[in-house]
Amino acid sequence: MSLKTDKIATRIQEIHRFLGLRSDRDPAYLEIAQTLEQLESELNSGKLRGKIVSSSPEIGESFDNLLSDRPNLLESYEWETQVISQTQPQLSPELIIVDGLSGSEIQRYPLSEHEIIQVGRHRSCRVKIPNEYHLISNKHAEIKPIVNGNIRGWEINDLNSTNGSFINNTPLDNHHLLTADESIFLGSAIPITGCIALHLQASQPVNSSISNGASAKALTDADILYIIIDEEQHIESHKSAIQQAIKNQIEHIFVILDCQKFEDIYNSLNTEYPGVEVIDLPGDLAAYNPGDIEAEVKQKLDKHYDFLEKLAANQGEKLLLKRFSQNILEKLEAIEQVLEREIEAVKQSCQQMEAQLSLLQANDLKDDMKKALKKAGDEKDKFFRMLKNDLNQSKNNLLDEFRKSSLFYKIQQFTDDLKSSGVQRGAYLYVRLQAGDNPNATGHYLHLKAIHVCQTELIKWSSEEWQRIGNFYGGDGLNGLLKRIYDILNFVPNLSWSESLFHPPEDIDFRSILQASVIEPTFESRYKQPSLFGYLFKNLKGQVISGVGTIMLMGSLFIPAGGDVKGRIVAILLPIFMVTTLISYHQDKTAKIQDNTEKLKKDMNSYYQSFIKNISNNIVQNMGYALEQEERRIRDDLEAVNECYNAYLLNSEKHQLELRMQKDQYQSSQRNLEKDFAEVQKFKRL
Repeated sequence: MSLKTDKIATRIQEIHRFLGLRSDRDPAYLEIAQTLEQLESELNSGKLRGKIVSSSPEIGESFDNLLSDRPNLLESYEWETQVISQTQPQLSPELIIVDGLSGSEIQRYPLSEHEIIQVGRHRSCRVKIPNEYHLISNKHAEIKPIVNGNIRGWEINDLNSTNGSFINNTPLDNHHLLTADESIFLGSAIPITGCIALHLQASQPVNSSISNGASAKALTDADILYIIIDEEQHIESHKSAIQQAIKNQIEHIFVILDCQKFEDIYNSLNTEYPGVEVIDLPGDLAAYNPGDIEAEVKQKLDKHYDFLEKLAANQGEKLLLKRFSQNILEKLEAIEQVLEREIEAVKQSCQQMEAQLSLLQANDLKDDMKKALKKAGDEKDKFFRMLKNDLNQSKNNLLDEFRKSSLFYKIQQFTDDLKSSGVQRGAYLYVRLQAGDNPNATGHYLHLKAIHVCQTELIKWSSEEWQRIGNFYGGDGLNGLLKRIYDILNFVPNLSWSESLFHPPEDIDFRSILQASVIEPTFESRYKQPSLFGYLFKNLKGQVISGVGTIMLMGSLFIPAGGDVKGRIVAILLPIFMVTTLISYHQDKTAKIQDNTEKLKKDMNSYYQSFIKNISNNIVQNMGYALEQEERRIRDDLEAVNECYNAYLLNSEKHQLELRMQKDQYQSSQRNLEKDFAEVQKFKRL
């Protein structure tokens, strides 16, 4: 082995050791290492590689038999046969699921035009995501095929997941058509722990083996290349093989013509590829046997055999070194591509870590949370102060006897509209109130009527008042306060609290307060009414004596003495005084009835106003208890939110620490990868 060959072998071993330490990072390293093992084995054999490319295995094997018939060639050459495939199979597209933070692949799932698949953590999902990805819902998304004529694709729909699906930090619209150049994040708009990303690896047509790429390179990777054309319809695919061989800088390319239209193809190939030697072997190449060959063909083959033997003897090492140098350079370039891909992935991960850290550090969440809690508490205190004033004012309006809309005024009207009647029972006259002219609409009936008026108005007022408390007082009511507090506190992304917090207040049934039994007041009064005769006797005697005395005093100068003057005066005045006394009797009776009636109305009005005031105080007191509970509940809710904030801050700090550690790891990985890249560059220079 010459010094140059020994140097190539050493380089292969060094690259192999380099790959062995890194084979677990990328499958491509293992593939390159396996290829290097083959190269090392070829280098140790010292044989040139010859390839026979044909459209059918029989043709290739027949020509291989002809070459193998020459023992000297077997010592210097290793022959291989390969077939140019004319089929074009179609690869099935795949859904690639990767870790949202690291970008490492989790799994792949082939997509079908006849299957709808669900993505989620539930065991029934076709694409089941591990439970460690906690941001993914049980049934997170659905992917279904879209087939319309020549259009073939798949669309993704979010299944009302908890944390959503995103593309370019924007919530994903349903019926979004998947494309190969985008990443769809599930569970978070940005790469964080617990989310995943989906990629579509689109289907690619697989051309024949002579298409550009690794397969074409392998097809023509040789020191000596034979391309056998046995049918005219295969000419184009064979020309592609020739072009690839020229591109690979193979110095010795031979085209064997084994077809009918020999001259046309011969001239065409010589014109298009002047550096390629065209050899015609007329007849059926597959029928050639080494021991039974025509003299003309045998002469051509012997001449060609001699050329091959001289080539191996004179330029064998040169050709080997050239091909091995090219192969090693290609492998190093492949390693560089893997390293560049790794470096780029690490750089992107570092940038993502920096973006997340920047996002977490841009806003001082701790101060913002304190301000939000204080603002929410101030809103609560301000609202309940205003609410108490509004509630007291409404209660005062209800009890204001000078307001026509007040309940006091309505009770006053009720009592003013009542009438009275008097009933003589023995020596007493009983005065009682009644509704209208109905003598039976008194007593218990009036009490029930008055209670009904009070209860109806109080129920209406209390219900309307609770509605005003919920929706109007303090600006927009208790419901508005709860919404404002929720909006104030709900500013931290990806933070949610229990649905039991800040729920609307429950309705209160005030009927139980109004159903309390009430003592029925007295609706009648009595006074001792003197009899008509007693009243006449008492008042008539005095009036007669007073009237006669006055007349006698004033008329003593004019009235003659003697005779029964007083008797005549009394006889004249008595009928008059009887009439006036009767009138006075009836007036006194009416006045006393009116006085008792007014007193009864006043007492009744005072009684029911006191009843209203007492019940309204109870209602307001119960409202106060309910509002105290609501205020206490809001205070407890704020404490619960504060606990959520503290837990979030703790997790955020922990997450920041994890991000910094991951960033440091990525940066360390980037430095190591850059060192690896520099080492590969060194391999290329040596």
